Amino acid sequence: MGSIYLIRHGQASFGQNDYDNLSSLGVEQSSMLGKHFKRTGLNFDTVYTGAMKRHQQTASACLEAMDTPDSNLITLEDFNEYDHEHVFHTHKPEFKDKVVLAQYLASQPNPKNAFQEFFAKALERWISGEYNEDYPESWEQFKTRCKRGLDTVAANAKASQNIAVFTSGGPISSNVQQHLDVPDANVQILNWSMVNCSVTHFLYNSSGINLNYYNNYTHLQSSMNSPHVTYR
Repeated sequence: MGSIYLIRHGQASFGQNDYDNLSSLGVEQSSMLGKHFKRTGLNFDTVYTGAMKRHQQTASACLEAMDTPDSNLITLEDFNEYDHEHVFHTHKPEFKDKVVLAQYLASQPNPKNAFQEFFAKALERWISGEYNEDYPESWEQFKTRCKRGLDTVAANAKASQNIAVFTSGGPISSNVQQHLDVPDANVQILNWSMVNCSVTHFLYNSSGINLNYYNNYTHLQSSMNSPHVTYR
C-alpha cells in the first residue's frame, strides 16, 4: 500500500495584516517535522502543496530539514483553505473593520473565547447551506473540492509511494469527515482539535483510500506543555 501524508501548515500570522505567512514559531514547527521525518527515514516520492504561502513555506522549511530539495513541488489549488475572512465577515459585517474587532475583543474577559464563539457561529451559518448565495464557495462545493484533491493525488500515484500534501485544517478535516461519515454539524470538532503542523495519514491502493490516523503531533511534544503545540 502507498501513503498520503496530509500536513497542516505551521502556525500562521493570526491577528496580523497578512495571515498567510508563517510565524517564526510556524517555521520552527515545520523544521521540527522535517527533522522527525528524516530521523524516521521517511522520504517522499511526490510533494504537493496548496497555493497559499503558508502551505509552501511549511513545505520548504520541512523539506530543508529533511535535506530534500523543494524544487519539484506540485501546486494543487484543491487543497486551499476556505475563505475564513469572508465566512466571518458575512456573519459579522461590522468586524470587517479590524479596529472595531480589536476594540470589541479587548473589552471581553476572554478575547480568544469571544472570537472563537463568533467564528463558530459564522461557520455554522456557512455549513447550514441556507445562505449559499452569500458565499463565493458553498460548504458543499468546498467538500467536493477537498475530496477531489485527495482523489487526484491518489489517482496520480504509483503503487506503494510516499506522498506529502502541505495544506490547511479545513481540507484535512473535510476529507477525514467524509471518510468517517461525520455529520456536518460535528465537523467543527475535528477542525478545532487540529494542531499546527500535525500529520494525518491515509493509505491507498487499487481498492481506494483509507484513513490510518488523524492529527498526529508527537514530533512537537518536547514536554507535556510544549510551546510548539498550537492550534491557531
